[in-house]
Amino acid sequence: MLIFWKFPIEYMIGPGVNETTVRKALEILENETCIPFREVTYFRGPGLYYFNGSGCESFIGMVSDIYPQEISLGPGCDSIVVALHETSHALGMIHEMNRPDRDKYVFINTTNLSPFSAYNFVMNPANKSISYNLTYDMGSAMHYDRFSGTRNGHLVTIPKRRNYLYTIGQTTEMGFNDIKQLNLFYCKTRCYRTLPCKVGGYPNPRNCSECKCPRFYTGQYCERLLPSDSTCGEKKLMAQSEYKTISLEGIKSCYIQIVAPKGHRIKMIVKEAVLKQSFVCQPNSGLEIKRLVDKSVSGIMFCRNVTNIKVYSQKCVVAMRYVGEADSHKVKILYKAIKL
Repeated sequence: MLIFWKFPIEYMIGPGVNETTVRKALEILENETCIPFREVTYFRGPGLYYFNGSGCESFIGMVSDIYPQEISLGPGCDSIVVALHETSHALGMIHEMNRPDRDKYVFINTTNLSPFSAYNFVMNPANKSISYNLTYDMGSAMHYDRFSGTRNGHLVTIPKRRNYLYTIGQTTEMGFNDIKQLNLFYCKTRCYRTLPCKVGGYPNPRNCSECKCPRFYTGQYCERLLPSDSTCGEKKLMAQSEYKTISLEGIKSCYIQIVAPKGHRIKMIVKEAVLKQSFVCQPNSGLEIKRLVDKSVSGIMFCRNVTNIKVYSQKCVVAMRYVGEADSHKVKILYKAIKL
């Protein structure tokens, strides 16, 4: 049974832990949610004690309403996203690949899984999970990458749609639905007014007159894409029965929406992409294509050179972003409408 924290949540930072990292992580959580934290020199009850342990570890949820609990930030754990990840565990969040519906989206190759890591891949029973019907997010900060837990250097976590292989495990920021889940845990009574938030947005618990919007979107109700650079060209494209071409190159940031007629979806072919190369793709870099109806979750992210990759939208709208970080970066994409 998950025990929710009472506010403010007290915390202490022990010797050997980067104080700046922890404070910045907690500042992000305070700014993105209604959850307040208070640094103390001694505990008067439950709280979070960050210590220099043997790894990156935390309990799930509050384990005692009397005593503080520990969060280990040992060697290799000195990053803001790791501090956010472990603190989110303490606030009640599980790994994305522990969800009871995990097997619909990823395959865990237990042949390659180290027995010392197996506990991190156990699915939570449905009656002990709180997901608020949020869509499984390959780009969640609570998701392990494809090799995490491997015993032999081979793949452990394999998305059912292989195009997401480089999306899982991003370490840049909390996913939009990671923050949304915390707000649903702790802040859902803050805003009494219902807002017509679009694309999976929801009332901001720190300002109930506006919506919190997924990546790519802005506006009071998340009704439009973020601005593109002036050299990006058209922002809204219509898919028809014949292929059309998107060509982007160089250093720029471009947001594009593609819409197909009713009763159709969109077939895209990434004919060529030359992008910044990363072990795991990170938001706000390279190419991201949001193919699902639910635009609150991460899209397929590309962070390497590829050719002839096919992407099919779930329904009639795709949102995408190209971020070129060098003159040599470029993408060429074909798209057309096909019947559902």
